[in-house]
Amino acid sequence: MARRPIADVVTRVIMGVLLAGEIAVGLTTLAAADGRRDDDVTRFFEIATRSGEPYRDFQVEYTPLQTVLIEQLAGETVEDTYRRVVILAVLLHTATFVVMLWGWGAREAQAYLLLCVPLLPFLFVRVDLLSVLAAASGMAFLSRHRGIAAGSALAIGVLAKLWPGAIAPALLRARSRSGIWAFTIACAAGLGAWLLHGGGSSVGQVVTLRGATGWQFESTVGSILWAAGGDLRWEAGALRVGTLPIVAYPLISLVGAVVVAAAWLRRRAPGVDPAGVRSLVTVTAVVTLSPLFSLQYAIWLVPWTAIALAEGGHSRRYAMLGATAIVATGLLALAYADIVSGPWLEAATKVVLLARNGACVALVAAWFADPRPPE
Repeated sequence: MARRPIADVVTRVIMGVLLAGEIAVGLTTLAAADGRRDDDVTRFFEIATRSGEPYRDFQVEYTPLQTVLIEQLAGETVEDTYRRVVILAVLLHTATFVVMLWGWGAREAQAYLLLCVPLLPFLFVRVDLLSVLAAASGMAFLSRHRGIAAGSALAIGVLAKLWPGAIAPALLRARSRSGIWAFTIACAAGLGAWLLHGGGSSVGQVVTLRGATGWQFESTVGSILWAAGGDLRWEAGALRVGTLPIVAYPLISLVGAVVVAAAWLRRRAPGVDPAGVRSLVTVTAVVTLSPLFSLQYAIWLVPWTAIALAEGGHSRRYAMLGATAIVATGLLALAYADIVSGPWLEAATKVVLLARNGACVALVAAWFADPRPPE
């Protein structure tokens, strides 16, 4: 019994060190903003400063809530925009840590911070933490039977980045009527406002990534095509390979919906947290099937991997596959940043990409093949 307080103190010290270190990285990133260029931040600045209305006058690949945020973050220069993105990301990261601590506990919050370490090369120059914070908040509220707050938070996540829709069925599993109504009304209102402001083609611009006709080279299919010798080309803001007909997007969406539904329909043991392995499986399925698997998509996996990792036992095998994908993404970020170099770099990048995507495929496949999954 005497060991538990000591362990708690050690855990809290480690959390404090990790959080302080990661905030320090964010501040260092902020201080080094002069002359820095980032493709995503540059794209944010382009959208915010371009004349005309987004969606109607020019195509935008971001959801409406994220587009509004991008417009608010834009400064007079790309560097100003970069600084604002970094400040917001640091705040969102800290808030997500607080939610993990409040919603689940010290072990899960510590695991969240640890899993963010490999992603530090790009964690604070993206706005994906907004959807992560909203999704984590929604599941935390749901665990405390606060249905309206849970449904509203998950709806914000969907309007920010779409992928939290993969964990929204948790409202149905919990039979939270207030949560279901809050989620449905908020999403319907957001979609209506989006269509009214952006026009009928606005949703298609986001779903098809501005009408891209190729697989992004980091995606599951794209990495295989690139490793097999496919030629890369720049299209719709990303390096792509092979051919992806526009008609394939509805099919991918349908398959994704079926996989997510099947994951949530599987029987689970009473009292097991749906924010653990089940959420990890469904979110991983989304990124695995997506024609785009950019570095920042790995951020989406972090909270659910952290929760599954802290659960231990049977959940840990799935958490380790999720952690493998996260660490591999960090290695890719280092390769893209020219921190490492050499004639072997392209071949090594292909291997890491295949390993990262293979871990994601294995995670989803193993869960469906498992006769007694942890959830």
